[in-house]
Amino acid sequence: MILYPFTEKGSMGKLKATSIGSLITTLIYTFLTLTTLFVFSPVEFSPVPAVVIYMLKAFKFQLVERPNLYFLSLWIPSVFTSVVSSYLYLGSVGFSRLSRQKSHQKWVW
Repeated sequence: MILYPFTEKGSMGKLKATSIGSLITTLIYTFLTLTTLFVFSPVEFSPVPAVVIYMLKAFKFQLVERPNLYFLSLWIPSVFTSVVSSYLYLGSVGFSRLSRQKSHQKWVW
C-alpha cells in the first residue's frame, strides 16, 4: 500500500499482481496450518513454540543432519534484509518530505 503510487502498471495490473501474491501466501499458510493440525494433536501444541521448525527436525537425511538449521540460516537473512530495506526506503522518503527536498537519495547511503 505504501509503494502503490510508485509502480508503473495500470490499476488492473496492480490488482492482478496483489491478488496473485495474496493467493499464493494464503495457500502456503493454509498448507502449513493443515499440515501441523494433521501431524500434532491439540495437547502437543502448547509445549512447542515453533511447530513448523519442530516438524523440520523430524526429517532425517543421509547428508544433512539438521534441516531446521539450514532453513533458519536461509530464512532469517532474507526476512531481515527485506524488512530493513523497506524501512530504510520509507525513512528516506519521510526525511526528504520533512526537509522539503525533492529527492530522497540524500538519505540513502
